[in-house]
Amino acid sequence: MLEELTFGFPILSVLIFLPFLGAVLLWVQKDADLIRKSALGIAVLEFAIAALVLLRFIPDTAAMQFSERMNWIPSLGISYHLGVDGISILFVGLSAFLMVLIVLYSWDAVQENIKPYYMSILALEATIIGIFVSIDLIVFFVFWELMLVPSYFLIKLWGVGEEKHYASLKYVLYTLLGSLFMLVGFALLSLNHHHATGIYSFDLLELMKVPIPVDQQLLIFWFIFLGLAFKAPVVPFHTWLPDALMQGPIGMSVVLAGVKLGTYGFLRFSFPLLPEASTNETVVGIVMGLGIVAVVYGAIIAIIQADFRRLLVFSSISHLGFVVIGLFALNFQGIQGSLLQMINLGFTTAGLFFLAGFLYDRLGSTRVEHCGGIAARMPLFATFFLIIGMGAIGLPGTNGFVGEFLILL
Repeated sequence: MLEELTFGFPILSVLIFLPFLGAVLLWVQKDADLIRKSALGIAVLEFAIAALVLLRFIPDTAAMQFSERMNWIPSLGISYHLGVDGISILFVGLSAFLMVLIVLYSWDAVQENIKPYYMSILALEATIIGIFVSIDLIVFFVFWELMLVPSYFLIKLWGVGEEKHYASLKYVLYTLLGSLFMLVGFALLSLNHHHATGIYSFDLLELMKVPIPVDQQLLIFWFIFLGLAFKAPVVPFHTWLPDALMQGPIGMSVVLAGVKLGTYGFLRFSFPLLPEASTNETVVGIVMGLGIVAVVYGAIIAIIQADFRRLLVFSSISHLGFVVIGLFALNFQGIQGSLLQMINLGFTTAGLFFLAGFLYDRLGSTRVEHCGGIAARMPLFATFFLIIGMGAIGLPGTNGFVGEFLILL
């Protein structure tokens, strides 16, 4: 069973609550330029702490590291339990890095309601970090739900589309629906632990010690799958994504398309807690079938798009299909390839959405027909677009190649 290594200082709690405190700090400021500089300083400090965690991380152990544990609701077996391992440590660093870029991008792109915008960005960062470092399922669920609050306001108030109100509400309702199923799955895991030991628990490490009957595993797997599939999103639970990415601000698009929260959940909870269900032939066939549909469907719809931003939306759905296929190949190459691809997409997909934002800021449109001759007027833009685009298609020698190659292998 997994061991735990502590750091001697609650550094993961600092990573969670520093952006929250930063948002409070912004609330008392009035000067717009100072608000921007303060938000950037907090984001850079957060990234520096995340980099420290990464540097102090011990790669040669499967133990949960930098662990923090404190009883929260003992009668229900709920504890404030944090930790990172070789999977989550990568996403913590990626999230902190992307938030620095989002703050920098927003410097000139966002000119209205600056204070609440940066407060929402920092609150969003705190909840995402909380998701990746949570070991207790209820703590994970709390951050999973709290993420909806800043996300809703970011899309609704700073979106660029005419249907941003509809898109923000659709995103929240779809995610809440999936979360309801996931919470039922978590509750069933705790009830099984209570049946076996007489103690309720939502702690991942404790739940892994108790066997679960196969029929119950299948039921719990599908409950958790629905919660993660809506968030990922896996086809056919993806219909909120085009609206959210097209109508919302670029910063929100970078988070939703670049940070793979749903597929991370499969690695973190489904595989270790429900091994028999995750390897069931019917389950694997259904999920991989959905992944294959996503690859083909996303690619075909992307090809026919006349808008560059909408093309990116459907290409990200196609890429996510590859990730799902790699995960449920259930072998070393597939899972390792999917993990690498999730991190790589955080750079390539996010990079392409930033470029789409630059186009929109300069041209007022991201329609392909309006972008002719861009390379002559914006050579640096064209250079970065070429490099990041090559990474997105998995050209050998780029970051996107290794993950896709392992998945296909």
